[in-house]
Amino acid sequence: MHILKKKIFMIVGFIVGVLTLGVFYTLNLNHNQSGVATGVRGDTPVEVIAASYVKNYNEDTILVGEAQNIFVAKVIKKTGDLDRNKTPHSQFEAEVVYNIKGDLRGVVTVDQTGGLKNGTLYVFAGDELLVPGSTYVFATRHIEELSPLYFIGSHPAFKGVISEESNLSNEQLVELAKRNSRILELLVAYPNEVLGEGDVQQGYARNSFQSLSDEQKQAVYDEIEALSKN
Repeated sequence: MHILKKKIFMIVGFIVGVLTLGVFYTLNLNHNQSGVATGVRGDTPVEVIAASYVKNYNEDTILVGEAQNIFVAKVIKKTGDLDRNKTPHSQFEAEVVYNIKGDLRGVVTVDQTGGLKNGTLYVFAGDELLVPGSTYVFATRHIEELSPLYFIGSHPAFKGVISEESNLSNEQLVELAKRNSRILELLVAYPNEVLGEGDVQQGYARNSFQSLSDEQKQAVYDEIEALSKN
């Protein structure tokens, strides 16, 4: 089991100025992670960060409106560590198998807030480092001209586990995703998403429902209807 340390600090600015979810974080929770799954030794000190957020991301319409891309992807491997605004970030390659918002194909690099820094593992409350071989649904911030990365918000609503089985095919993962109630909830929220005022003003409201063609909108409604029957 990892050793828990306590600390209080401020973080202002988040994800290179594109996504600011919280401004005050305090370490106050116990946490246990598998060193095998995360590549972190079992005796590594852990600092767990509790955050306050400026928006209610438990509201799916707000969550979907905050993200430029929402998709299901299988994590392949960890590819790096970066430090932003005094907070560690971890990067992972992930293969996209299903899209909710946007139209991604192939392998992308997702960025998760949290990771190793000076021998300590930092994770947000209610979060764990992504596990290679597992499949997740991700709500991500992505502005291509600012960064090639797909940023996962630190709030727990920005990701969810679809499967922990690493040997499933992409076709099997798609079927699992379509039977997962979380996928339907996000799809239902998409037509009613609440876009951020700043994103609209700066032209960052990419893949918004209102920007879709009539044919694309109908495809979303058809998918909602189909998944509702599962």
